[in-house]
Amino acid sequence: MTASLRQWLSNLNIYYGWFVVVACFLSAMAAFGTIYSFSVFFGHIATAFDQSSKSTSLIFSLQSVVTYTGAAVVGLYVDRIGVRRLLVMAMVLVGGGLYGASQLRSLWGVTLAYGLVAAAGFAIIITIAMATTPRWFGRRRGLANGIATSGTGVGLLLAPPFASGLIDLFGWRTAYLGFTVVVVAILGLAMVLLADGPETIDIETGDEFLDMDNTVATAVSSEHSPLHNIAVTVRHPSFLLVFFAVLLVYMPVYVVLVYLVEFAASIGAGRTTGVLAVSVVGVTSIVGRNAAGVASDWFGRSYLAAACALVIGASSISLTIFNSPVAVLALAVVFGVGYGGIGSLLSPLLAELFGTGDLYALFGLTSISFAMAGSIGPYLSGVGYDVFGTFQPVFVTAGVVALLAVGIFVGTAIVVVPASEG
Repeated sequence: MTASLRQWLSNLNIYYGWFVVVACFLSAMAAFGTIYSFSVFFGHIATAFDQSSKSTSLIFSLQSVVTYTGAAVVGLYVDRIGVRRLLVMAMVLVGGGLYGASQLRSLWGVTLAYGLVAAAGFAIIITIAMATTPRWFGRRRGLANGIATSGTGVGLLLAPPFASGLIDLFGWRTAYLGFTVVVVAILGLAMVLLADGPETIDIETGDEFLDMDNTVATAVSSEHSPLHNIAVTVRHPSFLLVFFAVLLVYMPVYVVLVYLVEFAASIGAGRTTGVLAVSVVGVTSIVGRNAAGVASDWFGRSYLAAACALVIGASSISLTIFNSPVAVLALAVVFGVGYGGIGSLLSPLLAELFGTGDLYALFGLTSISFAMAGSIGPYLSGVGYDVFGTFQPVFVTAGVVALLAVGIFVGTAIVVVPASEG
């Protein structure tokens, strides 16, 4: 049935890559909506198990490590297993993990269900959602990837108020049951639309890739094994610069998104303002992703990434200066634009520098930086809050870290991959 549907869609006067964009959009929406709604669950889980912020943050830290180190492994096997089979596996893992989090009666049980089982599913979803679209597009790569990754922003927009409403009505455990049903249904639809590649459904891609130059990674792939190509690439200064820039810029991203609700409550703006601010980040990240995606087809992706890092750092620091509810929401707008922009640029930047032949693997390996940022940032922030009793020094430090990424992203434009290398 799904094969027939894909064949019918491919016969329409629409390039099938756009249906892949929809599938990636839905996948990103389901995964990131669930991940970032953790800020709404955070206080309820801490209260339910009588735990400190530091201890409760370990749930998110473990989830980040498993999700993004898992993505590094998944990236090596996507082409071998196929995106649709992997997405079915993700449905089982995420559904099982969220169900377990809703039922288990110890903090360690919830930590393992959400932070290990569900996170393994997130690893698959994120790799597919973030790295599939650039393989279907060339001429409009930035535009298509911006739309596909906008699912992250829509998830941020819809999931926190959905979670908050369910928690208010039924409690946090039943809320996770609600997420189980919704996420599995969305991923099922995405799985139907996905195809492993244009060649699997006999799609003509000439209009997208006409006159596109081959890059180093593409040229090398015909001479060496895939693992050799990847090993060569990850040792190149350009890849190392991208890796460390992403590590630095995503530390404040995770700190703000995990603690924004609690931060708003701590300064007297109220938890409702915090929940709304997370949704505002989601809305404006959609704008940021699409704007950066379109602009990146015309301007340098490295410089745009540097600009996004600057916006993230400045807005993170400014949150500690302007504490009114209106200011929190206004700065959430600015933060969301920067966050959305950086999210839409990563896989096109990797494709621009190293080609699309090993893109899943390179994106997965870069995701290790997400794991480091997601595990170190929120945990140290929880320690900082427990020590100082305020989020002000935590958010200032996070913002300064993001500003360090600005120069590193600029460096990726300067350290050029030579056309003859390999």
